[in-house]
Amino acid sequence: MLAPSAWYRSGSSARHRFPPIQWVARAQSFFVVTFLALATGFGVQYSSWVVSFALASRQLRQLRVFTLTTVAFLDGANTLGLLQESLGLADQFPLDDIVRVLGLPVWAVTVWWAWSLGRAFWNERLGRT
Repeated sequence: MLAPSAWYRSGSSARHRFPPIQWVARAQSFFVVTFLALATGFGVQYSSWVVSFALASRQLRQLRVFTLTTVAFLDGANTLGLLQESLGLADQFPLDDIVRVLGLPVWAVTVWWAWSLGRAFWNERLGRT
């Protein structure tokens, strides 16, 4: 949080286009989204970290796509867990691997979101729109 704040105070042109709280919220959502995209071993419950910063920085389009894929992942994983006994899946497939594959769309959207936020910050720093 200190690095984006220092960059914001250093004379960039970003402070003229965004209110400070919105810019800081965008910087924090970039940090959290990048962390979730690159870190391993975190469950899908950590995806809720992004919501408050995305709402504060008005990133509604990205948040909708992220929420849609996260809800689809949770629905698929929970349904698979509930139906594994009745379908006889416990003996045939490694269920952990199936859940990991179901999480790939969430990860792809998280990488896309981090990339778009990073690119926007880079373009602002260079003075492009």
